[in-house]
Amino acid sequence: NRLKLLNGLYRQQVQKTISMLLPYWQERLNVESSSVGIKKMKTKWGSCNIEAKSLWINLELAKKPVEWIEFILVH
Repeated sequence: NRLKLLNGLYRQQVQKTISMLLPYWQERLNVESSSVGIKKMKTKWGSCNIEAKSLWINLELAKKPVEWIEFILVH
């Protein structure tokens, strides 16, 4: 139960950070994402499907500095 609660808080934190950073970088890079998801990944910090214009961000980034999420979004 504690793990679910903690992961929920991490998910909210990452979502809040993404919602602040993504509009800025989409405008700056002249790209647009149709969807952004957050999930626990074992080997990647994030992934992108160019055709579907979707992003997946690793939930573990909630434990890292904000700059890491920004780097993944821009990359």
